[in-house]
Amino acid sequence: MSEPAPELEGDAPDPLLGAILGGRYRILERLGEGGMGAVYRAEHLELEREVAVKTLAPELSTRPVNVERFQREARTASKIGHPNIVDVFDLGRAADGTPYLVMERLEGRDLDEELAATDGTLPPARVIEVLRPVASALDACHARGVIHRDVKPSNIFLARLGDGSLSPKVVDFGLAMLTSTDARLTQAGYLSGTPHYLPPEAAHGDLPGAAGDVYALATIAFEALCGALPFDAENPNGVLVQKVTMDPPRMAEVAGGEFPEAVELVLQRGLHPEPAKRYATATELVDELARAIGESSAAWGPGAGGAARPRLTYEEYRNLSRAKVSAVRELEASAPPPARPAASRAPLFAALAGALAVSAVLALGLFAWWGAAEPAPPIAPATPPPVAAPDPTPPAPIEREPPRGEEPPVIAPPPVVEEAVAPDAVA
Repeated sequence: MSEPAPELEGDAPDPLLGAILGGRYRILERLGEGGMGAVYRAEHLELEREVAVKTLAPELSTRPVNVERFQREARTASKIGHPNIVDVFDLGRAADGTPYLVMERLEGRDLDEELAATDGTLPPARVIEVLRPVASALDACHARGVIHRDVKPSNIFLARLGDGSLSPKVVDFGLAMLTSTDARLTQAGYLSGTPHYLPPEAAHGDLPGAAGDVYALATIAFEALCGALPFDAENPNGVLVQKVTMDPPRMAEVAGGEFPEAVELVLQRGLHPEPAKRYATATELVDELARAIGESSAAWGPGAGGAARPRLTYEEYRNLSRAKVSAVRELEASAPPPARPAASRAPLFAALAGALAVSAVLALGLFAWWGAAEPAPPIAPATPPPVAAPDPTPPAPIEREPPRGEEPPVIAPPPVVEEAVAPDAVA
């Protein structure tokens, strides 16, 4: 049985060191501490097995909503049952009422420490090796209606197994959201998580869904490949302002060097400001990233090209954008209107000739089809119309109306001509 580790000089005495929780977990050593509480190395007295015990900070234990959220972490992690999610198998309260949960003891270090031990990057193949199991774990969470909401390098633990291999484990479900949970535990408008890995919609007060976890995973891939974060500022608000006002940058812009275009495009989609335009699942993101990396043959990375461009603050970016807009407007105002090139008539003539040729071909074809379908009857020779005989009766004289005010002329009757009788004919 292990003895409690001695406390560091200058630290206040920890009342939990050496204590036995729940009658079976002896606290041996404090491993770390965060805003929500502390994590201890402990021993299960009956099984003689080392475990990890996580406690809620005393100042947070006084609010029932914090206790409910803390206990939900144990229930959430245990209900998924994925090999790449830390196994939580017990929860309870210490003698002073402090809530605690018990989970498997992991040997190794988290991804944040792994990156800090190098130049801030990992080989591309190693990035895929780490993120593929994480993506599988996140998709398993989403399939059960669980959103992690705090995916970041420090919550990806690289556990060292007995054979020396490393197995990534997703830990810390303290901020996880159940899609059917109590609204008091996941209120809209309440910003929680790490700003560098939060999606842009969180800055508007919206609760991140599964697409938010995909965004966080794309941010981790971006950081592990180039050694820099896509958005960075002196304070959390500056990071969120950048995310809602600027397009996601490329790795070559923030880290320098050369990166394959296909890899840049995969990360651009994973970091898209609109959730619906990101990858549907975390596994799809990693698969596309692996394919893009596999297709690249030339050397690439932060040291393969020129130096990184100086990173701008939000104010510098806004001022630069305004200066660019003003310069473009001044240039447009001072430049003479471009001369309109004379249109060539050759294309018009060619188009007209082509249209006429097509029309002629269609007409000939229609005529041939019509003639083949029904032969036209023979045309009879034209017969001239009969000519009427001239009328011997002289035309009647045209009567003209006398001028107004004059009497019509009296036409004398024609003289009577008596036929001469021969003298022999008189009796």
